[in-house]
Amino acid sequence: MERSRARFLSRAAELRLRQRPALYARVMPRLALVALAFLLVIIGSMNGLVVASAKTLPGDALYPVKRAAENVTLSLTRDIGVRQQMEESYQHRRAEEVRSLLAQQRVHSISMEGLVSAATLQQLVVNGIPSGLKLVRP
Repeated sequence: MERSRARFLSRAAELRLRQRPALYARVMPRLALVALAFLLVIIGSMNGLVVASAKTLPGDALYPVKRAAENVTLSLTRDIGVRQQMEESYQHRRAEEVRSLLAQQRVHSISMEGLVSAATLQQLVVNGIPSGLKLVRP
């Protein structure tokens, strides 16, 4: 009876050890789930920042986020025609931002490029936007 009991307990211990998964097998699914949740929170936050920055102007706190999102979008665009359309859209957006800054009488340093549509001694007009620059004769 003692031998039978000892064999029974020994066999039960073997089965318990065999059925218990290794530590990493129990922890890894939970760790993967936590990592996935963290990644989704980060992506959701980034998307929220991009959406919140959509209407910002130069000088606003989220304006760099807006420009970074545009640059990432441009860099991921492989079709040359689509890329050119996006660049043109962004140029129009920059012009509208300058118009908004002027309308709100906000002062902020910007850089512009475009066609000079008018140039007088009092004012320089680039892409239809008065720049506020005055030409000085040498």
